[in-house]
Amino acid sequence: SGLIGHVRRQDYSVQTPVATIGIRGTDYEVRYCAGDCGDIQPTPNDGLYTGVDSGGIVVTSQSGQIVLSHGQYGLIPAAGGVPVPLPLRPPALGKRPLPDPRTCN
Repeated sequence: SGLIGHVRRQDYSVQTPVATIGIRGTDYEVRYCAGDCGDIQPTPNDGLYTGVDSGGIVVTSQSGQIVLSHGQYGLIPAAGGVPVPLPLRPPALGKRPLPDPRTCN
């Protein structure tokens, strides 16, 4: 997707059961929980969790849109749910924080 994301940004998106993510030359992570995220304690609420390492993403659901950039996190709580920013890395994405692209070689 790297070349597509840099040359034809409108041609790359990730569609999930609750939202579509538009990619803008980005390193990002997502995890969709639908009653199956019991490996994280306490078990997170269902929804689509997002985090951005570098670049930016646009997460669009039926009820709204959220734009996230480096070090930002978001949640779409359910199909048709309103995307919300999260102040901290959600446990659903695991414990390893996103690397700082300024220090990665």
